[in-house]
Amino acid sequence: MKFSDIYGLENVKERLRRAAESGRVSHAYLFEGIRGVGKMTAAQAFASALVCEHPKGGESCGVCHGCVMCEAGSHPDIRVVKNSLYGIEKKTDILAVETIRAMKKEIYLKPYIADRKIYIIPKADTMVEQAQNSLLKILEEPPAYCVLILLCESSGALLPTVMSRVVKLSLTPLSADDTADCLIEKFGIEQTRATLFARMSGGSVGRAVELSEDEDFLKTRDELANYLLRLVSERGSVAMYDFSKYLKGTKKQSGRIFEILETLLRDMMLICHGKSAEDAANADRVELLTDLCGKITPLISIEFIEILDKYRRFTDQNVNYNMTVQCMVMEWWERTHDRDYRNKI
Repeated sequence: MKFSDIYGLENVKERLRRAAESGRVSHAYLFEGIRGVGKMTAAQAFASALVCEHPKGGESCGVCHGCVMCEAGSHPDIRVVKNSLYGIEKKTDILAVETIRAMKKEIYLKPYIADRKIYIIPKADTMVEQAQNSLLKILEEPPAYCVLILLCESSGALLPTVMSRVVKLSLTPLSADDTADCLIEKFGIEQTRATLFARMSGGSVGRAVELSEDEDFLKTRDELANYLLRLVSERGSVAMYDFSKYLKGTKKQSGRIFEILETLLRDMMLICHGKSAEDAANADRVELLTDLCGKITPLISIEFIEILDKYRRFTDQNVNYNMTVQCMVMEWWERTHDRDYRNKI
């Protein structure tokens, strides 16, 4: 992987190129950005430049033995830190304190073939405080040859003591137009679909590519939108129960379901507050979005998003999924139809 292979992120790429070319490389970096924005890709390109045998202008050559191993994911001096890397079995992909401790033992072994040893830590913001404190000891006294690259979506989850010992780089999403151009040029996606997925991805190329490859995505999106429309349109409880039943059958795709719901609800909120439906992420469903917004108030549109965020956190904490989605739908229904609740506010 080379910096030139990455679409966008020009400021970040240039800063990393200069560091690699000059040799003034920090012992620890933090790449922050939304999922799919290119954090891992940028980290791999930087790691390749640091272990390349014949770098030029801060860029890896792409043909030396080190670069070939990087491309194959087999370079012994580049480690992507996951629980499974050290044989630690966990039900979630949250980095365990045992994983950080195992990494600490290994990190003081000198590089095998390169001058540097690079540890890439995905989802660093999932580390509990104990794991972060364990990592802190490495950040305070790192080996001279070691470079740590932490990846996260939100640096707010990291301890101030950790943040003070890393160089933070913010990877900003592309514009919708640039994302669409990337999908068309690099992945051969037809323009109409590229524009749609670019808007839905929030400027994340990786996320947009995932959406384009998901054959059931648009079907699921339309089903969810129709259930929402029924929920806000029908005063009886049948729509509420039907929606709950549908969501209970989506446990294995819960992450995708919550992401789709978020785009729909954000479109509803923006339209309710004056934004044109033509500019919505789900702009191909203008008529349906307009119908949805005609059934609720601007205040309710905000409350819907707040409720979604609350119950998404519950699922992240492994609260019973069926109970979570049922309560979520019930709260949405209450906000829309319960006169007693409306009178309270």
